[in-house]
Amino acid sequence: MVGIGLLFIYAIILGIIYILCRKEKNNLAQFVFFPGKLKRRIMIPSIFTSWLWIVSVIGAAEACLLYGEFGGLAFAVGTGIGFIIFIFMLLRFRRLTEHKVFFTDFIGARFGSRTQEIFIIASAILIVYVVMEQAVGISALFSAVFGVSFKTTAFLTIILPLSFVIMSGMKGVILHDVLSFFCIVTGLGILFFLITKNIGFKRILYQLAFLGERHTVMTSRKMLPFVMQSIRYALSAMIIGLAQSCLDPIYYLKATIAENETVVRDSFFIGGFLLWFPIVILSSFFFGYLPVGMNVDFGNTTHFITAIVNRVMVGENATILRFIFCCVMLFIGTSTMINCFMGIQGLSINRIYPLYGNRFANDGQKMKYGRLITVLIGVFCAMIAISLENISLLKIDIFSGIFFATPAGIFLYSLFSKETTGDSAVVAFIIGIIGGTGAWLCMQNGKFDWFYAMGISFFLPVIYMKIQTLLQK
Repeated sequence: MVGIGLLFIYAIILGIIYILCRKEKNNLAQFVFFPGKLKRRIMIPSIFTSWLWIVSVIGAAEACLLYGEFGGLAFAVGTGIGFIIFIFMLLRFRRLTEHKVFFTDFIGARFGSRTQEIFIIASAILIVYVVMEQAVGISALFSAVFGVSFKTTAFLTIILPLSFVIMSGMKGVILHDVLSFFCIVTGLGILFFLITKNIGFKRILYQLAFLGERHTVMTSRKMLPFVMQSIRYALSAMIIGLAQSCLDPIYYLKATIAENETVVRDSFFIGGFLLWFPIVILSSFFFGYLPVGMNVDFGNTTHFITAIVNRVMVGENATILRFIFCCVMLFIGTSTMINCFMGIQGLSINRIYPLYGNRFANDGQKMKYGRLITVLIGVFCAMIAISLENISLLKIDIFSGIFFATPAGIFLYSLFSKETTGDSAVVAFIIGIIGGTGAWLCMQNGKFDWFYAMGISFFLPVIYMKIQTLLQK
């Protein structure tokens, strides 16, 4: 009952935020684009909470277990660099299009309507994937700590953010982001402090010294494969981070409502990297490397998040640790879902319904059917999430990277290439997906198949479009 009670309290918090925003619910411009321009002090926490997924905390820790002590660092560096590349892409996109809202507008003008449709579908699929991933993480955690049904939690943790977004709009999302920022940072700070208190500061320093000594005595022959494995994972994480950020409509919406381009650049860099990076590093240390260094046996658990609860959140204050951890993960996961739903809702209201439903729709019709499209996507997410009880978050993240790398590569190429390729981008998209998936299925090396598959999915479409351009000339 404690888990359900926690979700009920969270629902009350969403209700209070909705009451503060209900004046804007029937005004399209204010509902989607916020009543006013945002400054850095609001944009920075908003970008931070939308980019700090559950996999940023748990995936980085799990990477320490799978890829050694450098795994968490490789995750943070790779994903962080991917997001920095996206910032340059976002700024260039806005300069090239004279501040158009969605990247699909640029894709449509650059390649044509068919490619634009494919990218809209890719964005919708990305939203489904991200929402499911957060729901799986929260549900596995609540099931382990409170004994709540996985399916019940997965359904509720999707329906609550979905209902909030379709009623509150962008203002509600921004207010929730600010609240979540303080709850997440404060909660993680308390967690790290209590874990340090349980283990002992001297013991933590000993583990750090032991790590340095271990790498010092390793010969170069033994060290090279260890380092190369981390580098491969960092490169993969970079492609995944770039793909996930450049296909998410919420970042383009937030860039639109920022006060100016300087605020966009600073807020995305500070919130999406400077604040995000140390949180991920600390999470990988406290939840990943430190337990492994202390010979904590994680076993063969499907969800690493439950292993952390059962084997790290122990001691005399275990109950407090687990409760705070659940609250923090709830805010991290639902903040990500709320931003995802707002992004696809904005795209549905302003682009999907007018383009493919009613070209002459008024604002009321756009909002009505845009919300309906968002609800359908959200319900679809909930129906799939309840069936993913035994799937690892990190495995979901790596597999998705193979698919999303293809549109990310095409988008990156289109921003920095002046050649007109037309419908060849559609063929490039198909080649990239088939090539990456085929490589992943055919390769027998379980350690590297995902790495090569992701590289093929990212670079093959770019190579095809470049060759196509040269042949046309």
